[in-house]
Amino acid sequence: EALVACLAELDEKSRDAVVLRFQHGFTFEQMAEICGEKSGTLQVRVARALPQLRAKLEQRTGGF
Repeated sequence: EALVACLAELDEKSRDAVVLRFQHGFTFEQMAEICGEKSGTLQVRVARALPQLRAKLEQRTGGF
């Protein structure tokens, strides 16, 4: 529940990249085909989104 709420707080492109990568298990190359972007761009987007997501989760759950 907390994860879904925190994902909703990410910008749309970051949220889509995180969901494609971790919920659907796509490779960055597959994601690039789906999104019409470079795989490197998507790698950076996911890498930048994860610390944001972690901080939001820690804030929401009190660090648990």
